[in-house]
Amino acid sequence: GLRRCRRLLHDGLLRQHHPGGLDQDGIEAPDRRGRLRLGRLRRDCRPAILGEAVADAVSPLSGVGAGLYALFAFAHVFVLPATQWHVLAPLAAGTSLVMAYVWRRCAKTPPQLHLSHPTLAALVGLGLLNSTVHLWIQREPLQSTNFVLILVASGMIFLSRRTYLAVSIAAAGSWLSIALTSPPRSEWAHMGFALLTAACAGYA
Repeated sequence: GLRRCRRLLHDGLLRQHHPGGLDQDGIEAPDRRGRLRLGRLRRDCRPAILGEAVADAVSPLSGVGAGLYALFAFAHVFVLPATQWHVLAPLAAGTSLVMAYVWRRCAKTPPQLHLSHPTLAALVGLGLLNSTVHLWIQREPLQSTNFVLILVASGMIFLSRRTYLAVSIAAAGSWLSIALTSPPRSEWAHMGFALLTAACAGYA
């Protein structure tokens, strides 16, 4: 578990069991066998440590998302035509309510480590749903910037490449399904390259 990983990584037990002389700080340094075992330990503990970092981030990120989509729901009513905001405003409001619930729940009890990435991925999925519906209704290539922002933000918050790849594939599939069925415009190709660049930057 996470506590065991922390204890083994920081209390110096490995150095005591694998003597290799003293390092420059006067602490007993591990020999080659000890270093290899320490490297394997770090690799095995990485999912738990990264999961804890993501679990701690779920509450503040969902709180920010709740406020942001509440603002979007309010703005849609005044910015978009009635035929569009009748769909997009309730969708944004519902997204805000879900994120607010996650924020309140996780503020009291953070999600379990193995659920941290799925929980965050579900919240990003709600944002992706909003952006997809928005692009589908308007068929405006400039709305693809929402997908760019999602990919870049996902690259910043996800500490699992597998989860990020899943989000990227979902975003690319949603965008392509709309771009390929929309009236041809030169801006679609430009935004396609922008999405590819954002996906590569987020993965890196």
